[in-house]
Amino acid sequence: MGIEGKEIQLEDKRLVTFRRATSGDEQFLLGVYTSTRQDELALTNWDDAQRDAFVRMQFDAQQTHYRQYYAEGEHLIILVDGTAVGRLYVANLKEKREILDITLLPQHRSAGIGTPIIRELMAEAALLGKPEDVTVSNEGLRQWLEVFRVLQGSELVLLDESFAALDPETMLTCLETTMRRARTLLVIAHP
Repeated sequence: MGIEGKEIQLEDKRLVTFRRATSGDEQFLLGVYTSTRQDELALTNWDDAQRDAFVRMQFDAQQTHYRQYYAEGEHLIILVDGTAVGRLYVANLKEKREILDITLLPQHRSAGIGTPIIRELMAEAALLGKPEDVTVSNEGLRQWLEVFRVLQGSELVLLDESFAALDPETMLTCLETTMRRARTLLVIAHP
């Protein structure tokens, strides 16, 4: 079972599909990866050539790592109405499913695309009887999944800054779901 052949209809009727990434997608994938590094690169005094070299080195290292350690994983291009908008890497391991990476191009973030993909991945993992795990450094995604993982049959939900890194749409979805399902909710907020 995998998400590659799935179609997800979004609330606004757009259609999300997936296709396997190929060597012809390298420039697109590099662009997606580069979009995740812009904030930290802005803090450097590097020129464009230095930034490009650094991003290329990091991208190549990440791709090599995924191919070496997750050769059987799904390395997919996320499409919305046939247009490439991001990447999704999922490892189907014996004991669990790991979301290695989900990244949308900046102009497609907070547009109702990522949440339905995550929901589909979690539903697939549940059907397989496997936990969904996140190994990416995307703290917002990790927190989103943790909230839903905690809510499965729990009487008490403890949230410690759980929504702090989420975009407004995802935060509202998580908050509504939490309040609907949690019998007792304890929220910790740090000033």
